Amino acid sequence: MYLEEMEQKEAGFSNFSGTDNVFNQNLRSGAKRGLYKATNKKNRATIQVTVQNRSLTEKAYELFNSNNSIAHQADDNLYSGATPAGAWKPFDSAFIMLNLANFVSATSPTVEPVASFSRKGDLLYISEGKTQTEIADMLLNSSGAPATDLTIGLRSTMGGNTYKRLIEKMRTSVIHVTDWKIQCSNESQFQLSIAQKDFTITGASADDEYQISSSVSSKDNNTKIVEIGDKMLLIDGDTRLSGIILPNTTMVFTFEIDIINEVTKRVF
Repeated sequence: MYLEEMEQKEAGFSNFSGTDNVFNQNLRSGAKRGLYKATNKKNRATIQVTVQNRSLTEKAYELFNSNNSIAHQADDNLYSGATPAGAWKPFDSAFIMLNLANFVSATSPTVEPVASFSRKGDLLYISEGKTQTEIADMLLNSSGAPATDLTIGLRSTMGGNTYKRLIEKMRTSVIHVTDWKIQCSNESQFQLSIAQKDFTITGASADDEYQISSSVSSKDNNTKIVEIGDKMLLIDGDTRLSGIILPNTTMVFTFEIDIINEVTKRVF
C-alpha cells in the first residue's frame, strides 16, 4: 500500500532539435536517434527506483553503476560486512566457491550471500543459507521476492521497462537529472547520507556525498519526503549512488530528467 501511494505517472519526451541547447553545442548536429530534451518541466522524464530492505539489519545498497554492478562484479569495499558470511557476491561467481557435488545436488545451502537480477528485472540481494533451489525460485518467481534481504526495482514498469533494462541501457547512455527526491517509510533514514562515485577507465574515481538531512525543511508538511532540487546529477554507466538503508525500510528515489543521450558518453 505504501508503494501504491507513491506511484507517479511517467512523463513523455519530445525529440530534441538542438536549437535551444544549453549544455553542449555538439548536440546541435540534429535530431540524432536516441537524443532527447524535454521542452519544459512538465515534459521531463521521470524514473522511480524503489529500494526495499526486508531484513532486521541495515544494508548497503547501490543505484545505477551499470559497468560495475554487484550483479556482475563483486565489491568487497562497498559491501564489507554486509552479512555474517561476508560481502554480497554475483550469483555466478559465488557458486564457484561451492563444492561441485553441492552444485549438482542443488540441496546444500549457499555459503555466501549472492546478488542477481530476477526474471522480473529486479536486483535481489539474497543472504547465505539458501539452497540453490530456493535461490532459483526467488529469481524465477515473484513469490520468492519477500524472502530476499534487499530488493531494488523500478516503481513503474510502463512499456515493459525494468530496472535490469535501465541498468543495461545506462552502459551507453547519459542522463541529466535536474531534480530528485526521496520518499521513505522511516524518517530516521534521512539522517543518513548518499555517496556518489564516478569511476574512470584508469580506476580512479570522483566522489561526492549528499547529506539528506540538509535538504529537510521545517516548512515541509510531509516529513517522509525530501526534495533535493539543488543537486543536479549527470549519470552514465560509471556512476554509482550508494548508501545504507535501515531495517524494514522502503525508499523511493524519483529522478526528473531533462536530457537523455543514448548515443555518446559524457558530452554535456
